[in-house]
Amino acid sequence: MEIKGIVKFVGEVKTGTKKDGSQWSMQTIVIHDESGKYPKDLAVDVSDTNCGKAVVGADITAQYDVSSREWQGKWFTSARAWKIEIEGVTSKEIDVSSGPNDGKDDLPF
Repeated sequence: MEIKGIVKFVGEVKTGTKKDGSQWSMQTIVIHDESGKYPKDLAVDVSDTNCGKAVVGADITAQYDVSSREWQGKWFTSARAWKIEIEGVTSKEIDVSSGPNDGKDDLPF
């Protein structure tokens, strides 16, 4: 699968050690896509050599796979980008509000 858009969020790089002693790294980035009828955000995980490449506001194209797995009776889905291409930082403003209600909610507290 492929998504083209603008980087909306870049998470911290997480690192660790595999069972065989080799190192791994992973980072979550959020891509904002306005190409369809309804704009959407997609959080994808990037690993190893793709970590640290993305910056907020950059135009990006990502090739990714979606997978689900079961753990203790619950299902979890993740999107993992296996190839990303950064095309430069755009001057377009990105709405970073948490949802379609522009940060307003109807909660009583």
